[in-house]
Amino acid sequence: MPVSVSVIYPKWVAPMAEEGNDKRPMTPCRPDRGPLGIASCPVHPSPSVMAHIHEKIDFTVAIFVVHEHRVLLIHHRKLDKWLPLGGHIELDEDPEQAALREAREESGLDVELSGERPPTTEPGTRALVAPRFLDIHRITDTHEHIGMIYWARPKQGALALAVEEHHDIRWVSAGELDSLTPPVSGAVKWYCRKAIEEMRSAECETRNGWGSA
Repeated sequence: MPVSVSVIYPKWVAPMAEEGNDKRPMTPCRPDRGPLGIASCPVHPSPSVMAHIHEKIDFTVAIFVVHEHRVLLIHHRKLDKWLPLGGHIELDEDPEQAALREAREESGLDVELSGERPPTTEPGTRALVAPRFLDIHRITDTHEHIGMIYWARPKQGALALAVEEHHDIRWVSAGELDSLTPPVSGAVKWYCRKAIEEMRSAECETRNGWGSA
């Protein structure tokens, strides 16, 4: 399906860290791209600020969005890598909210996460869609990320390029993964192919009428 791509410009946020009565600006940085072996969280000179949960660990999401047997990838400017949508889970959101937010901010699409939600919501408890996979990966000698890896399908919206962060955004088939430049990492290719395989059904592709003629 032909897709027109618009552009997204980022929203800059500056949360504060609280330790007792001490309120300090968090160290500005560009978030690591999540659970795919990307050991990078460089300090960024812009006013963008990432809230870190702890000096030793953060939680991240990666979202593999599949439509018509293709998966959505971005070419990250700073890291010069093809990656899925994703980023840090912020302090005021749960993993599900983070995945939906990151997908919207980085692609312009509202997506539906694929996964099981147990029927256990009750007062004081809200059941969440389970990620398809989890991992833990080292960012520095003293900092690690726990990554939550989701499959998703697009519901609505127009595909958009976040020009401040990405060179490109595109739908990629399983067969095209080996021909992208720069080369796609083995982990990303495995997740892409697994997501395409598991999201292959027509019901997944046409739910909510997204992309239908």
